[in-house]
Amino acid sequence: MDNLSFLNTETNKIKTLNIVKDGIEKDLTIDEIFDSNKYENLIAVTYSVSASFVNRYLNDFKDSEIIIGIDNDMVKNTINKLAKNLKNNIKNNLQGEPIKFYKELNVKSKKKLDDKTLNILVSNTHIIHSKFYIMWNSNTNENRIVLGSANLSNVAFKNDSNQFENVMIFDNNDEMFNIYLKYYKESISKVLTEYIPKDLLKINTKKIKSLKD
Repeated sequence: MDNLSFLNTETNKIKTLNIVKDGIEKDLTIDEIFDSNKYENLIAVTYSVSASFVNRYLNDFKDSEIIIGIDNDMVKNTINKLAKNLKNNIKNNLQGEPIKFYKELNVKSKKKLDDKTLNILVSNTHIIHSKFYIMWNSNTNENRIVLGSANLSNVAFKNDSNQFENVMIFDNNDEMFNIYLKYYKESISKVLTEYIPKDLLKINTKKIKSLKD
């Protein structure tokens, strides 16, 4: 029993999140990483994201695009069932999750959806397993690129969870910033479509209008 207690104590001391900023190891909060006071614009490419993360940390960016990857097992099952009609079947399988995601967004997020300052996108044809987050401020010319294994979730950015994550941050590194911005614009953006169904977005517009009235 004493040996087991020792192992549990040692496990509790393990640091599961490793953040390196401009070559130096740092301890940063999620608010500090996604600093909407410093940066106005965000492009977030992630395998998964929770509505609560958007509500809590991404709502104050002036403009943001969030690109969500597709679950690999779901895609493989779809391919096995009806490979000839992959695009439509991925789209059909996605319908439940976007509605659930939309319901969990707060009013501020829904308003941003309506005025197009928040765009949630997905690919019906490709699995997006990339994880990178681009931020910039056009007024100050400051920029940030965040790379690593972490999805947009509270657990991924916790320092004491049971999953290991690595995060690398580069500030005002124009070469890295331009490489990933180009990669996004010339590759990933070409295969994207709205994550939330258009009919639901229309309903959202009506609801937001009624709040304003």
